[in-house]
Amino acid sequence: MADQLLIRAYNVGVGDCIYVRIPKARKKTGKVDDFHILIDCGTKGSAKELKAALDHLKGELPTEGGKKRLDLLLVSHEHEDHIKGFDPAWFSDVRIENLWMSVAMDRNHPQAKFAHQLHDMAAAVMRNISARNLALSPELGDIVGRYNISNDKAVDALRNLLPQQNGISPLYVHAGMKPAKLRPKTLSGATFKVIGPEFDIDTYYLGDAAEDILHGFSVSTGLLGPGDKKRKDSARPLNISAS
Repeated sequence: MADQLLIRAYNVGVGDCIYVRIPKARKKTGKVDDFHILIDCGTKGSAKELKAALDHLKGELPTEGGKKRLDLLLVSHEHEDHIKGFDPAWFSDVRIENLWMSVAMDRNHPQAKFAHQLHDMAAAVMRNISARNLALSPELGDIVGRYNISNDKAVDALRNLLPQQNGISPLYVHAGMKPAKLRPKTLSGATFKVIGPEFDIDTYYLGDAAEDILHGFSVSTGLLGPGDKKRKDSARPLNISAS
């Protein structure tokens, strides 16, 4: 089985933690080895399940220079069921050689201005709801959980702490990237293709009405900043409550 592609989806409750091993796909200084990938590490349940999955994963990784070697870490997006497990302490004994994240996670991305503002406002509203300790419906509870403040530490770890810890820079990936850009230096005999998201995040997620969507959400939640342009808004339907 060592010469076959291995894909293992760990049982972490509601969430993703996927290990991929590509046989004999890593070449460095004439040495041929397997190429090891981790896709996401999150759950909406107990962190205990994630820790157990990571401990097992480390047993699959080769040891180099006193640390376990992970050739590529892929992160799809920043909801807790995909990133909750990115605690730098848990990865202190792992050397990550490449870190790829969705271009939507790049806070400096020039074509994600409205998407990031909308995400931040949604997070503020959800945290406000959470702080009130109300009894929430399962649907609203799920949305609140997706924007939980505990995500902030994991996001910071991915954007800053883990790259610093490993001396690397994140690569923010999107559809249409050339294969040469998506080829880690040690990868041989395999290629990657990213099919989403598109580079223009605002248009991809919000369409041509991005600015109007952002303004409407700001007004409805009371989060409209003092510098925003005033607009005439249509009356709220009488059969829909203000909340």
